[in-house]
Amino acid sequence: MNKFRVVVSVIVGLLLLGTLLPAAADGPLTNRWGPNTGTYGIVAAGVGLEASPSGTITLDIPGTPVQAFLYWAGYDTDNPGDGDNQVQLARDANPAVPITADATFGPDYWVDGIQHHYVYVADVTAQVAAGSHTYTVSDFVLVHPNATRYGAGLLVVYDDPALPQTSVEIRDGLDAMYWNFLAPRGPNSEVACLQFAADTQARQMDYAIIGSGIDPATVRPNVLWALVGSGALPTPNIAVGQGLWTWDPVNAFEINVNGELYPFYDSDGDEWDTLTSDETDVGALPIPAGAEWACFQAESDNSQNPPLSGASLVVIA
Repeated sequence: MNKFRVVVSVIVGLLLLGTLLPAAADGPLTNRWGPNTGTYGIVAAGVGLEASPSGTITLDIPGTPVQAFLYWAGYDTDNPGDGDNQVQLARDANPAVPITADATFGPDYWVDGIQHHYVYVADVTAQVAAGSHTYTVSDFVLVHPNATRYGAGLLVVYDDPALPQTSVEIRDGLDAMYWNFLAPRGPNSEVACLQFAADTQARQMDYAIIGSGIDPATVRPNVLWALVGSGALPTPNIAVGQGLWTWDPVNAFEINVNGELYPFYDSDGDEWDTLTSDETDVGALPIPAGAEWACFQAESDNSQNPPLSGASLVVIA
């Protein structure tokens, strides 16, 4: 069966428009890499950094690294010099090397008059290696006493000749959401759609999503939707939020992590999540013959009974 392997940011993340260009506007996701075709796979992992400016990511890359990105994010004020576009990265016991963001997104206003999101991405292909290794991210410093580090994550595309031919696309962006905010900060993410040529046979789409800002997860409900189809893309329903095709979309897949209440639940420690298709109840997304697109969207869910405050989220990739 043919496969797509796709990396998408669908909640709040980084809008990568170009090297060293700030993009302060909350908006839909855009392309970062691909689509490229080869005997490719994707792996991703992360670490929450709320309690410390350093943390360690363990990642097994079962092939030759083709492309690797390091993401880190948090919120600070928008004063000049705030945020932190440089961190340190060390593989195993090797000396740490400085990593400067290739793209900085923010400061983008979030809440309380002073909180502004910052998201950063850097190409770290030269720093990763095949096999299982630890990657320590350190020196992530935000200056304001009320600032919060969300965390850091690695996303790697690798080549393995034993894998089938696979199309890989990475999309990311700055798309914040909270159930009680008006667009563009809520109540949901924009719809992120990936388009592809129809095929006469069924296929599957793997996905990996990096999210942040979920803490405290136990009282912050969230939902991740996926919808597959052909022809016209889903039409946003502005009445229920910018970019939302409908609450509980008809014929949509509700994606959750096996054994968890919500798809984003601080899986990598406070404020950071990495979600991959192999750990979800849906698994790889079924792409039937003739399908031309797959769309993803996250929802800050306030529909619980009794009501609970929906999650505030920042997804990176």
